[in-house]
Amino acid sequence: MATLGPEFIISYAMKKQYKEKMMAMEEEIGAEKEKKCPKRKGRALGWMKKKVHPSKASSSLFRNEAKSP
Repeated sequence: MATLGPEFIISYAMKKQYKEKMMAMEEEIGAEKEKKCPKRKGRALGWMKKKVHPSKASSSLFRNEAKSP
C-alpha cells in the first residue's frame, strides 16, 4: 500500500473542516426556519380532518366501544 503524502493529509483535513462548517450552517438555517413558522396546532389543522355526518360518527363510536373488551 502506498504511503499517503502530506498533500493528501492536508486536503483531507480541509474537506473535513469544510464539511463541518456546512453542517453548522445547515443547522443554523434549520433553526431560523423553525422560528419563522412554528408548527401549527389545533384548529389550524381542522381542515385536514375528514368531515363525517354526525349520525355516522356516533355509530362508528358505538362500534368501536363494542369491539373493545
